[in-house]
Amino acid sequence: MTDVTRTMDAPAAELQRENAYLRQRVAELEETLEVLTAIRTGQVDALIVDDDTDRPEVRTLESADRIHLRLAQQAANAGTWEWDLANRYVRGSESFWSLLGITPAPAQLPEEYWPDLMATEDQERIQTRLQQALKAEDEFYEELRITRVDSEPRWLAVRGRIVRGFEGRAARVIGISLDITERKAIEDALRLADRRKDEFLAMLAHELRNPLAAIGNAFRLFRGVSLSESERDWTGEVLERQILQLQSLIDDLLDISRITQGKVKLRRRTLEINELLGRVTETLRPRFAAAQQNLSVELSGESLWVHADESRLEQVFVNLLTNAAKYTKMGGRIWLSGRREGNEVVIIVKDTGIGIVPEMLPRVFELFAQAERGLERTEGGLGIGLSLVRRIVELHEGSVTAYSEGSGQGSEFTVRLPACESQKKSVPLEAPVIETSANPRRVLIVDDNRDAAQTMALLIKLSGHETATAHDGPEALAMLDVVKPEVALLDIGLPKMDGYELARRIRERVSDVYLIAVSGYGQPEDKARSSEAGFDEHFVKPVDSTQLIASLTRRR
Repeated sequence: MTDVTRTMDAPAAELQRENAYLRQRVAELEETLEVLTAIRTGQVDALIVDDDTDRPEVRTLESADRIHLRLAQQAANAGTWEWDLANRYVRGSESFWSLLGITPAPAQLPEEYWPDLMATEDQERIQTRLQQALKAEDEFYEELRITRVDSEPRWLAVRGRIVRGFEGRAARVIGISLDITERKAIEDALRLADRRKDEFLAMLAHELRNPLAAIGNAFRLFRGVSLSESERDWTGEVLERQILQLQSLIDDLLDISRITQGKVKLRRRTLEINELLGRVTETLRPRFAAAQQNLSVELSGESLWVHADESRLEQVFVNLLTNAAKYTKMGGRIWLSGRREGNEVVIIVKDTGIGIVPEMLPRVFELFAQAERGLERTEGGLGIGLSLVRRIVELHEGSVTAYSEGSGQGSEFTVRLPACESQKKSVPLEAPVIETSANPRRVLIVDDNRDAAQTMALLIKLSGHETATAHDGPEALAMLDVVKPEVALLDIGLPKMDGYELARRIRERVSDVYLIAVSGYGQPEDKARSSEAGFDEHFVKPVDSTQLIASLTRRR
């Protein structure tokens, strides 16, 4: 009985295999028909051409499209492929093999070859995703890391379309792979920039709160009635120091912005570095003394001449020396030395401070690098200083380098500048003579910040001038006939009517008024816009009251 059953089952099994084969052939013929239709209608999309096909009519129809496809793939750094699930091999276009670093292009490779190309951390994820797609999806998309045959790491975007045969089983996968390494690098850079932006904003908030807290405390002390004269003097000094600190933070931000945008023009003259360094150290000695730090200065006996912008170079060395003091504990040592080496003037600032860890050393001059130094920093700052130092030095065709043996081992910064052979000092610019207010002016001050308007009015009144205040454009215009201002001090960012429009309207009614713009923006284009609006001068906030009061006598 068993033998009879086997005899009857054998033809049935064979018939089933034949039926399966025929269904597969029908599916392939239907797919070929779709291909031919796509080619004829110009809708070819990532087709794989079988060089071994025995259908010359298909080869003829595909040839032109194949050329176009190959050129498009090369231009896009992409390649098409076909994965035959039944025969367990992968075929691909020439550009596909090129993506993988495989040359010359093979006819096909076994599917077992591919996992070895994938990054280890992506293999499990991709294998799971493929199995999921083969079971129930028509298309899939993934991004993965590979290591090319030449060991070069790359990122690929892979999109596949699953072709199903009998009973919906996946028979083949046709797809395209695109090299997205550059895009991934840009995304990483953007993420890093975004993280640094967040860190910088947190640091900025911290650095602004410090002086603001001191200013707030000093203000509350001032309102007290029990302060002695010496205590009031001390409180005033606190206010002045903290305001200068705020101004320094803002100046640093504006400086790095201007330099980054290439809007800084150096005012060069021939100057002697030893003299400049001498002035800088004398200015900073009280700071070193307060921290009980020993500053040793070793300058060359010969004159060290450079052709440079004096104020910018002073900014460089003040920054380096204050940085040294900031990151050196009380009782530490700081050295400043200068000498000539060949055609260069070399200045070195060295300290016994906290040092720089090796991973930070290559990045120490990057913008906002300070944000990653951690809690060991003792005095704060925005991480702009060293970036400013490098950019200013490079504007002088020089270089600056940093060296440290590691954490706790101190730091050393070396500035190299082109030496100037000429030893003739140009005549220094004379300090401007501030005119007294022998001729009092009628001054209209317009600012929507009432405190700013009132305090400025008080300062100007103490200099002998008459003042009136307004807090927006319409109010200022309404006061013109009463005040009859000879000078108008206008904030640009006013409500209802900005300072530019207000200046035009005032000029229409009082032609000889001297107009002074006050703005938080001080770029050349901002000053040009003020001039176009009819302003005679442009001051940047916070305004130097001494310079402002001097300008009141300069009216047409």
